[in-house]
Amino acid sequence: MNLYGLSIVDWVQILSALGTLIAAIAAWKSAIAAKTSSRITSEQLEEMRQQRIDQIRPYVHISDAGYSLNFNPENGYGSFCNEAVQEPKLVVTNIGVGHAKKLNFKWFFDMENSIRLIQTYEIGQRKIYKYVPDFELSTENGVTFLKSDLKNYFPILLKDKEYPLSFPFSYLEILSFLYHLLLEEHLDLKVVPNLNLEIEYMDTFEQKVSRNFIIIPKLIKTIASEEDGKLTDYSFKINFQVDEISSTF
Repeated sequence: MNLYGLSIVDWVQILSALGTLIAAIAAWKSAIAAKTSSRITSEQLEEMRQQRIDQIRPYVHISDAGYSLNFNPENGYGSFCNEAVQEPKLVVTNIGVGHAKKLNFKWFFDMENSIRLIQTYEIGQRKIYKYVPDFELSTENGVTFLKSDLKNYFPILLKDKEYPLSFPFSYLEILSFLYHLLLEEHLDLKVVPNLNLEIEYMDTFEQKVSRNFIIIPKLIKTIASEEDGKLTDYSFKINFQVDEISSTF
């Protein structure tokens, strides 16, 4: 028997080939579906794993802080601390669920240019006795060794507990001089440097976390008095605003 010039054997071979092709297409579609399902399942598992990590991850928070800079007649410029007031500190809190471990705090600010500016004025020439970049700052308030002053270390931050973090004393001294010069020499507030803070710590899974903050001193209020054109007293109210600028988890 012959259909359209083809024998029955030819038709059987054609139908067999078509069946094989259809089966191959079905298998291909099934493989794609399985792969897609596997990818979705993998993504769902990864999302669940990430959610679990986030649920027990520590999260270090730093609060804004407000302090007063008062004229110190003994030094001839301002001071943040006296017998009644301790040195300024930031409050650090771990508001996450897990503990944060092996915390390193590193401070950065434009010290060199600030000191260069201060030393162009008489008070800087008299009160900054010695400055060695990255090593030492010696002023009326004593000697500050910069390598240790610009670093802090905490072994652990327990969750929901507050910890005090001291400002670098060198930064406070720079602010004391510059705010004095704001009144005495009418400098612009733009000369006051911001303070950068880099934090690194280990989370619950021993993964390193890096966070970067900027602390911006914002002048809230100034009270000053003069006598014969010379400053005799003043007080600055300053709010240290803390903003996060980057993080790596």
